[in-house]
Amino acid sequence: LQIIWEHKVWQLFDWCRGSWPIVPGGCEIGEATDEASVRSEYQPLQEESIPVNASQSKDFDSEQGEEEVYSDDEDEDTDSVFSYDEVDCENSEFADNQAEANGSPHANYPMMRDEPNMAMFIEFLELLYQLCLTISTEHFSKGRPSSTLLVFFSGIFGFSKDCSQFLLARQFCPYLSGLIYIQRLILLERALPLREYYAIRIPRRPYVNQLDQLNSIREKYMIAGTEHPLTEMISLRDFGRNIARTEPPSLLFNWSDDGETIRYGDFQLSMDKFRQIPDYFISRAEEICDKLMFDIKPDIGLAMMKDDMVNMSSGYSFVKHPANDLDKAYLDLLYSAYASRE
Repeated sequence: LQIIWEHKVWQLFDWCRGSWPIVPGGCEIGEATDEASVRSEYQPLQEESIPVNASQSKDFDSEQGEEEVYSDDEDEDTDSVFSYDEVDCENSEFADNQAEANGSPHANYPMMRDEPNMAMFIEFLELLYQLCLTISTEHFSKGRPSSTLLVFFSGIFGFSKDCSQFLLARQFCPYLSGLIYIQRLILLERALPLREYYAIRIPRRPYVNQLDQLNSIREKYMIAGTEHPLTEMISLRDFGRNIARTEPPSLLFNWSDDGETIRYGDFQLSMDKFRQIPDYFISRAEEICDKLMFDIKPDIGLAMMKDDMVNMSSGYSFVKHPANDLDKAYLDLLYSAYASRE
């Protein structure tokens, strides 16, 4: 955190505009140019350490807590994040296409062009990712979840905006879902990095044994029973969902004394208007049907329709039954559709 605070990237920040510089073609930054620069095999992590950088790694490694091995059953909700295929980004057009798909939300931000500043900015982003990863993998102190920064921070979302009361479970669970989703992305990137992180010495994901590399991270931080923020939040969210079923409904209606009017806030609905709802939708359906049929009103008695239920020939329907005389009816509809264009 101190390295981020004292980083030179803050000199690139435009305090007048309040905007960060944008690095063009972010996907190609730091990407290996040939397969020889990528390890063909990468051993699963046993004692993981997350160094600050090449010069600060020794000091940081000394602060890492002990890692434990767990064998608890996997949480189904946790494993669901890995149910999709991982797609490699092999060229710099990926980031540009994403910006176009999102409507270029950073069009007004200054674009960074010079390589020294780009390298400085990329280093800062890697250090920021390392900080997020360190917070997400923090180990409980004496088995207390609230001893971790992320779990303690998540409790703040349990207050109302005016801090006068606690939120209901159904109001608090969406905040937990957001934190859970972000942690999964952070841990997934740590397990299978898209590119090499030079500043924090994390190599690019291997071309082989990717499942083993993924499981090494999942077993440490994502299985129920491990003393890390992600599993605690998943357990808390599941508990909150059960509590939400016992909470009062979010909408409470009031009835008038005569039982003919229902109210919710400034909205009210009388029973007379409520009984008119079916008639309204039937009328609208008739209007849509007339428009669909180009105002054709065929004189067809549906009760007199014949059908051969044992006829299994391809293309047969009751329209082709000779007793119904409907085999040429589509011509009338086609003529009306053509005439409506004039």
